[in-house]
Amino acid sequence: MKKILILSIASISLFARLNPFEPVVVKQIDTNETKTIKLQPIQAILPLYSTDDGKRSVKIMSEDRSMKSKPIAMDKDEIVVKKFTKKEIAEQCKLIETSIPKVAIIKLPKIVKKPKPFEPTVYNVLPFLTIDVKKNSISIETRKKYKLIRYYLEKKPKKFVFDFQGKVLTYTKFKNINAPHFSSYMVGNHPEADYFRVVISVKEKMSKFKVVIKNNIATINYKK
Repeated sequence: MKKILILSIASISLFARLNPFEPVVVKQIDTNETKTIKLQPIQAILPLYSTDDGKRSVKIMSEDRSMKSKPIAMDKDEIVVKKFTKKEIAEQCKLIETSIPKVAIIKLPKIVKKPKPFEPTVYNVLPFLTIDVKKNSISIETRKKYKLIRYYLEKKPKKFVFDFQGKVLTYTKFKNINAPHFSSYMVGNHPEADYFRVVISVKEKMSKFKVVIKNNIATINYKK
């Protein structure tokens, strides 16, 4: 009787090593009756796939002992777009402005150019015409054959006009004068009427000047 029991256990252990997932039948021999006990195999949990392809799946054991794959959907990151109102944008701009350090602005003094000091000057306008500028007077001198035939003044703009007899060929000449009371002179030619003209522009009122004619020299004096 003992021999029969040992042989039965040995055969069961050998079969279980060959296929551990098959149910094991254990027979207990008793004098009265024989009972059969079925042992369920141990379910193995397989590891997840190591590669993340966005479609991970887990293999599970079904009741009918067949291996099937059940896909598990993975949640993707959601992109949230928030629209800001004008008020929120203005507040953000204020925060940026307050975070920027203010730089002290240093104003440089304005450079004021001082006028050049006056210097008496004689302008040789033409070979036969000179204009002598002094601090309080200006003189127009020509050769004797170019006689002064008339002069007059204009209030707007303020200028003195002198006409000298003579037919000459020359272009119009203009020059700014650096003088306290006189601003410029201009010489123009009028060959059709046989005379040329000299114009002197002044800075002060016309009543502050006096014209003197002597030896064919016209002088404009400033009255202090």
